[in-house]
Amino acid sequence: MFPCLGLLLLVNSTIVLLATLTVVALFKNSDLRTQLKMLRFLSGYTIATFLLNIYMVGAIRDQYSSTSFILSMLNVVMMWLLIYKFWARGE
Repeated sequence: MFPCLGLLLLVNSTIVLLATLTVVALFKNSDLRTQLKMLRFLSGYTIATFLLNIYMVGAIRDQYSSTSFILSMLNVVMMWLLIYKFWARGE
């Protein structure tokens, strides 16, 4: 395979994680409709990245793909927490 593919996966997973943190910080005081739009976009991106990293851990098995898989798992947990926050607010 490509030698820098694991590094690209790591960069992509870091971007997803930083995007989630940025959206949480920027849209904290915005209306519910905007928050749900951002959550819908991020959930699709997170799921696609997570599934890609699962496949690549099985295919490549290097340190970069394992680290990117761990970052994706962290991002999935953060998304669960965001969804729980909406659910707990009763909206």
